[in-house]
Amino acid sequence: MYKDSPDNFIIDGGSLQAGEVTLSEVIYDDQQNHAVVNGDFCDKPISAIEDKIAAIDAYIAAKDAREYVPPTLEELREQALNYQYQKYDAQKHAIVWLQDGSGYGFDCNDDDQNNWQVALTLMENDVTMYRVYTDKNNLYKKSFLEVTRDQMMEAGNLVKAQQYAAYSEFEKVRAEIASCVTAEQLKPYLPGESA
Repeated sequence: MYKDSPDNFIIDGGSLQAGEVTLSEVIYDDQQNHAVVNGDFCDKPISAIEDKIAAIDAYIAAKDAREYVPPTLEELREQALNYQYQKYDAQKHAIVWLQDGSGYGFDCNDDDQNNWQVALTLMENDVTMYRVYTDKNNLYKKSFLEVTRDQMMEAGNLVKAQQYAAYSEFEKVRAEIASCVTAEQLKPYLPGESA
């Protein structure tokens, strides 16, 4: 739907002329197959109006371009920081894979870390049951399997190292974003479609 003043409609590439009728308001009802043009009911189709409807995407794009207000440097900084935080969060919670030959992978989100703590606490004879990934190429393969204390500890150490590295990188990027003084300098920190 395109809705704006007649003057702006002309600016956006439209015309207020439809045959012999000067348009000020058009309502096209696809359900009842009628139109209201300047307050008068008309039967559809009206070819000149159909042409305008066919061009509606172009009018909307022109209106968006006309109304676009570029973000301020502070808004761009905030967008960059939010985007970099999302990357940090994904890195912090990425699956860790044991290096012991088992091929087990452990989730690292907050809930899974709590589950890991509980499983480790309730462990008997250095063995417990835990849900782990078994195939890096198919993350749908997650099974409830027997894992050892050593495997749980290795997973915990990998998670800790991963989270420290992710946080360290995020702190570095945060300082770099804060030091940017132009929108051009912020581009590397923004998602590709925003840059």
